[in-house]
Amino acid sequence: MALTNFSDVTGIFPETVFNTIIEEVMMQRPSIFNYASKDLIKNNNYCSPINVKPVLKTMGIDLCTEISKIPIPGSNNPNSGLDFCVQLKELKVDFNPTNTITLPPELGSLAIQQFALKGTVCAGLSCGKQLKFIGGLFDSVKSKEAITVPKKIRDRKLPIKNTGIKDIKDIKDFEISTGLNFNPFNKARLSCFCLNFFAKLTIVNENGFLKMKLLGIEIQDIRPLGLENSIECYLKHLLDDVVFPKVKLAIQDLSFNVQNYFTIGLTPTSAQVPYNPNVSNDKISVFFNIN
Repeated sequence: MALTNFSDVTGIFPETVFNTIIEEVMMQRPSIFNYASKDLIKNNNYCSPINVKPVLKTMGIDLCTEISKIPIPGSNNPNSGLDFCVQLKELKVDFNPTNTITLPPELGSLAIQQFALKGTVCAGLSCGKQLKFIGGLFDSVKSKEAITVPKKIRDRKLPIKNTGIKDIKDIKDFEISTGLNFNPFNKARLSCFCLNFFAKLTIVNENGFLKMKLLGIEIQDIRPLGLENSIECYLKHLLDDVVFPKVKLAIQDLSFNVQNYFTIGLTPTSAQVPYNPNVSNDKISVFFNIN
């Protein structure tokens, strides 16, 4: 007998709709998925551009959550540390049975009420600056806007005054090309990488909230194994302890009155309705009773 025979109203969310909802949440609440230290946020310096609804940019919402720098063990400088950022990108779900995401063998197949997640995590560490300010070279620069290298300097025909350097090629780590725009005011240089990850999840009713629970996570083809395990551990805590709790849904929000006529609320689980919501057949189904 169909589960809908034991409830009055059924809400159905196909995985295509659910993925659209995820995209909207990521664009409307970007600070849940993007984390960076103070200087990176100040300079809008990330590994990957942060996509956000254009109208929200005018509302002053936070695009990124501020986090502390990575400390340097043993340093006596209280301001020491390395700027870094972590970003979650391109999150997609595939409800049971999986047909759009192929899980790696380490995660096994999906059981009842489980679904697959695929995403990308990007991280970057700042280890130095792009270019140190060279006295006398840009005496006429009055703002911190990016500038274009003058043609005579590009062609290496103009000595650099007040520096003791005769040719721009002698400046260590300086790379230049025709028409290059750059900012000589110590913008942090990020060393970034991105990794695809796979996860197995379920939906649980926990303390009055419906939330996603991580059952397993896998990043493939990283060596040594200890490095892979460490990144997976970090990512697990980021999802379970930070991201998922912020996108949970209060069960009480699914119950409401229609004036004084009737009340709509979640159908209690029972032998006839063992799961509510129910994850199966490429969709999430939520069952309601009318009282």
